[in-house]
Amino acid sequence: PSIIMKAVQILIIEEDPLQAAELERFMMESGYQAIPMADNSDAVHQLLYTNQVDLAIIDISLKGRLNGIELADQLLDQAIPVIFITAYDDEQTYLQAKQVHPQAYLVKPIKKVTLQHAIEVALMHNRQPFHM
Repeated sequence: PSIIMKAVQILIIEEDPLQAAELERFMMESGYQAIPMADNSDAVHQLLYTNQVDLAIIDISLKGRLNGIELADQLLDQAIPVIFITAYDDEQTYLQAKQVHPQAYLVKPIKKVTLQHAIEVALMHNRQPFHM
């Protein structure tokens, strides 16, 4: 009997539609299941109720009531690991993001291999199986 492993479900929260589509394509190419994307913090809560989320990739700059850091704080409270992606490489943004203990902080443009490694490390820390 073969063991069927469920694909890791990754929620992408990105306000730039082109960046979001590129991230989704990367998820599919890498064998991950991309959950339908959200471009603002308000849409995320519905996605959490209707999907099992193993990991969230969050843009720090979001539309909606919460920015990416505030949203990540809520997700981490639910034991969902978070990887930040951002165009901001300033120290103040990094220090704010660091306070919520993300699994990674990646500055755009993001290389696929860098994102892949960040995902694998985040899943290992959360004890989720990963595949390459």
